[in-house]
Amino acid sequence: MMALCAMLSLSACQMSLQTEALFSDIQRAPPPVAPASVDFLIREERPLAAWIAETNKNCETFGCAE
Repeated sequence: MMALCAMLSLSACQMSLQTEALFSDIQRAPPPVAPASVDFLIREERPLAAWIAETNKNCETFGCAE
């Protein structure tokens, strides 16, 4: 009987576990960028500037790892 109770409670726990990582589990916020650096990044490193902007937006929405 004890084994049956243990198996039932174990299976109940497994169903409640999340199998995929959340955005906030893996993504850190990008470092702060000075206004002069923003101008340079937009002009010279547009993909990086877009990544920083998108990541900041997602961190506000979903949270980020500390």
